[in-house]
Amino acid sequence: MLNEEVSGLCAPTERRLTPKQMFMLLLNGHQKFCIDDQEFTLSTEKRQCPVAMMVRLERDSTLRMLEYRGRPFSKVVVSIAPHWPLDEACDERESCPPRPAHLEHRFLEPDTAVLGSATALIAASTPRRDMLGDLAYLSDGINLYRAALCACSRDARPAPPTSRRPALERVQDYLNHHLDDPDLNALNLARACALSPRTLQRLCQDNFGQSPSDVIRSRRMAMALSALRGQSATVSQAAFIAGYSNPANFSTAFKREFGFSPRFVLRPGAATGLKPP
Repeated sequence: MLNEEVSGLCAPTERRLTPKQMFMLLLNGHQKFCIDDQEFTLSTEKRQCPVAMMVRLERDSTLRMLEYRGRPFSKVVVSIAPHWPLDEACDERESCPPRPAHLEHRFLEPDTAVLGSATALIAASTPRRDMLGDLAYLSDGINLYRAALCACSRDARPAPPTSRRPALERVQDYLNHHLDDPDLNALNLARACALSPRTLQRLCQDNFGQSPSDVIRSRRMAMALSALRGQSATVSQAAFIAGYSNPANFSTAFKREFGFSPRFVLRPGAATGLKPP
């Protein structure tokens, strides 16, 4: 995990990677890197929200870090064995599915379950842990990877019919630019995207697994969590970001969403003091 101020481009660095599966969650900042000959970019600079990526390495590889920056640059990476849990699920008498290709990857939008698990992992990353602390840390890492796999499964749903893609893009674009509008609700979203409420309901349910109102609420909660993690907002300010006028009601909803309170995120151990990988 990394959480530090990086003001500009850094000199390219290189290191070897062994076969593994990696989940990379960039909470804040910009990063460009190559694995072997394939270039990847993760950045929160345009959309101002966390981004994530799953990648599988089937052989020894070379990682070249080309650039990274952020105030702070905040990133969480979880690695596991290249074929786990696939190997564990395969019985010797049964044939296993084909091995995935080297550098098979997928970008995904982290949901509130992923962000909540990442925050719990960061909070447990104190440099002085006893044996129970190490077990809790391992458990938090597994929970984060599990949440990431669930998010990948959700994003792997069949693409919407061609005729519906422009509508989905309109909804995504409007949400990205109007989440801070206090008047944004399901009805206004449908009107702005030239959709009937029923069509918007079906579109959100098919693509996000949530109602339009829940999509708006979850994304605002994710914005509030990011603001708290970056130490750029108080609980009251985070409540406003999430669309709540009452901080107490926000705290209750926040804990229901993530499993911990907003003040837990503001604890020093939850956002600072992380060690580079």
